[in-house]
Amino acid sequence: MKFMETITISQIAELAGVSKTTVSRVLNKKPDVSAKTRERIEALIKQYDFSPNAFASAILTKKSNTIALVIPYDENYVLFNPYYTDMIRGVSNEIKKRGYYLLLVYSKSTDYLPAIRQKRVDGIIMLSPGSIHRKMIEEILGLDVPFVSAARTPSFTNIHSVVTNDFKGAQLAIEHLVSLGHRRIAFINGPSILASSTERFRGYQDVLEKYGIPYDTSIVVNGDTSIESGYKTAKKFLEDNSISALFTGSDLMAIGAISAMNDLGKSVPGDVSVVGFDDMPFSAYMNPPLTTIRQHSFKKGLLAARMLLDIIEGKDTKQRIEMPVELVVRNSTREYLGKPAKKPPK
Repeated sequence: MKFMETITISQIAELAGVSKTTVSRVLNKKPDVSAKTRERIEALIKQYDFSPNAFASAILTKKSNTIALVIPYDENYVLFNPYYTDMIRGVSNEIKKRGYYLLLVYSKSTDYLPAIRQKRVDGIIMLSPGSIHRKMIEEILGLDVPFVSAARTPSFTNIHSVVTNDFKGAQLAIEHLVSLGHRRIAFINGPSILASSTERFRGYQDVLEKYGIPYDTSIVVNGDTSIESGYKTAKKFLEDNSISALFTGSDLMAIGAISAMNDLGKSVPGDVSVVGFDDMPFSAYMNPPLTTIRQHSFKKGLLAARMLLDIIEGKDTKQRIEMPVELVVRNSTREYLGKPAKKPPK
């Protein structure tokens, strides 16, 4: 028999005197192939150094062993943020351990759906969808492919998801600052499209109300989680000298805010105490080391992947997992030593 430069599964089957399905079952280590036939096929695979085409195998087995991680944002926005890269590592770690491949999809549209319709992926994880991604989620759900969201999706009650207790995280941050005597606490929240930002805002307001602290719209704003966002917003906030503390929706924004304070000649925590959110690896090594809310981003990605693979493999799984948060106190916060601050008259 004359072979092409690369042998195919059909040629292996012809040499072994079996069907392509039988060869596929051997490749996928299925048990219902006789020992003699299995040995014959494995010997041919070794002799011709056969490596199966993933898409061809998917056609035969109706399974590609590939998971799509849909990231509905620009890749630069995600890859510059350690929180997201840690989540991606968690997903990748788990699916590799379970024998799957990872397909990263950066897209603000649904141009990847044809590949999913052709069964080139066995399931989908979406990274941090926001309110603007409702239609995208609806179209994915219409494909009847296992799907897990790595964030809250308030508009959908039937989606498997892994979420962070953002409400509790904001409560912990503000309770900590209030316990230190701070009353004028500014807040740079995350993007308004994210349910996590809504939950953190609720937590912020909840603690202010608990202690009878007036809510001031002029010292609360939505940022985009970047260093630049934290820098620009903090610089504007600090025109109000009554602010004694700042809570940011990401450690990256905290970096920017502290940089702005340095440029304005203000010290942290001497003049302003700062609390971040995420507890990225660099946070403990900032100057000063950052007090922050720890959320386990690597584990969140890992659990989202585990949930999806359990669904694909027919195992029991919870519909929703809520990740705990914790306050990590470092040197960027201190007791407020001045008199209770009042907003200066206009």
